[in-house]
Amino acid sequence: MKWTKPKRIFAYIIYALITIIVICVNFNTKKINITESAKNAFANAINKEKDLYISQINVQYHQKNSPNEIRGEEKKNWSDQAYFIAKDSERNHLDSLFRDEMHKINKYTNTAIGYSYNGKKYNSRDEKFISKATLVQEYKFRKDYNNKSDIILQAYIYTPAYVLLLNNINTYILFAVMLIPITCYIIYNNRNKKENLSKGINNEDGNLIKQRKYQSTKWIEIHEGYYWDNNHNTLRYNNTQVILSGYNIKIFRKFISKEDFFLSHADISKLYEKVESVETKDRAYHLIKSLKECIAILDINVVSIRGKGYKLVFNYDSCQ
Repeated sequence: MKWTKPKRIFAYIIYALITIIVICVNFNTKKINITESAKNAFANAINKEKDLYISQINVQYHQKNSPNEIRGEEKKNWSDQAYFIAKDSERNHLDSLFRDEMHKINKYTNTAIGYSYNGKKYNSRDEKFISKATLVQEYKFRKDYNNKSDIILQAYIYTPAYVLLLNNINTYILFAVMLIPITCYIIYNNRNKKENLSKGINNEDGNLIKQRKYQSTKWIEIHEGYYWDNNHNTLRYNNTQVILSGYNIKIFRKFISKEDFFLSHADISKLYEKVESVETKDRAYHLIKSLKECIAILDINVVSIRGKGYKLVFNYDSCQ
């Protein structure tokens, strides 16, 4: 099957889409892993706070003071948190411990903690942060069935999307996989262009004429066997081409615009916006000479007609 340019582009688009989907899946997996790790980090922070800031525990349990079925361990945990709120209403210790635990997992992840108790709600970060952060864990501590007395601890994290992408070796591997094919194609295409531009056709004298390949070339037959591409100023005869430049283009276009391929001195002088004079004739002579040398390889000559002007003669050598 021949791979045309549209087919190659379509195939690469499909290839790139698949790679981007894999990157997105990898991004989501990384985010889920950080979120799950944050749950453990918050639990560790709560336990460390107890170990560091509660030095002695004295528990006295009386059945008559516990009329409900809530376990004693849960009530003890509630009392620990009530103690911490009384001593540190902003929960700076817990906030700092959670941040340290989280940075062991990902140092670019931002954290915050929050709690509610007796109708009071507090967050360690402002509402702008909380609104974009993810609530990863929530613990409820009870001493009775009065919801107002419940203590609820919350853990929030926020990891910028660019961190999840750039701080991941798999992202770079996948981007490389996506870019390698198009990079190889560009290198291969440029190499072919350079090879085509460096090619030429050897004439009978062994001279090398550089050629250019144009996709939009439009050839016009100006004489039997002779073709002219006005867009690229290229003259062709058989397998030989010449690319005109400078004043040669102006003069040649003027010649082929005449039915008999004849230009008077006055016609030539108009190309330079000067009146006819000896200086103009002398300049025209040198310019005509330049054109003659350029197109001689195509068996074309510019013949001087004394006192009148110049004429293009095709197949000049064949006429000799």
